[in-house]
Amino acid sequence: MISIRSIALTLGVFSSALSCFAVAPDPNAAVKVNQIQLIGTHNSYHAGLAPSEAKLVEQKNPKLYQALEYRHRPLDEQLNAGVRQIELDIYADRAGGRYAHPMGPDAVAAAGLPKDPDFDPDGLMRKPGFRAMHVQDLDYRSTCQQLIACLQIDSSRREIALASGAQLLSTDYPASEPSQWTPYSVGLPGGAVVTPNNGS
Repeated sequence: MISIRSIALTLGVFSSALSCFAVAPDPNAAVKVNQIQLIGTHNSYHAGLAPSEAKLVEQKNPKLYQALEYRHRPLDEQLNAGVRQIELDIYADRAGGRYAHPMGPDAVAAAGLPKDPDFDPDGLMRKPGFRAMHVQDLDYRSTCQQLIACLQIDSSRREIALASGAQLLSTDYPASEPSQWTPYSVGLPGGAVVTPNNGS
């Protein structure tokens, strides 16, 4: 009859023998940063065009419609599905209200089309802060309108998810862009702070 003690002794000897064959990791075989691939999404906040606005864009510019007709799940759902790289387009609005009245709803009304769902039912765009959207006035619906809302994701995944991700835009639409950067910042959970650096 084999005792528990003899089994333990045998396993101990076997594991010691295996350790003799262990090979130290080769430092030259380490994974390099340019060998890492992550699943990511572009315009990760993108909620797509509303139905009537989509119809207008499709009538006036079918190519543009095809380029804009896509949508992503909310960021937390993307991360839960395995996405590890997100990209955010950020617009600054120090006073609040700069992007609160896009042209889309007025264009829909002028065309006699059914009214689309309100893009900002809680009035978040009237408050100061950073905005996450694609193109103001045209493609502005977002799953997280405020940058602070976009960053309310699992803190254990936030840094890797944003590793290549937020750009403070200066676009081809200067009439809607801030005319001058002024110092202000957004506080995040855990004490982190986001501050624009004027593109430098």
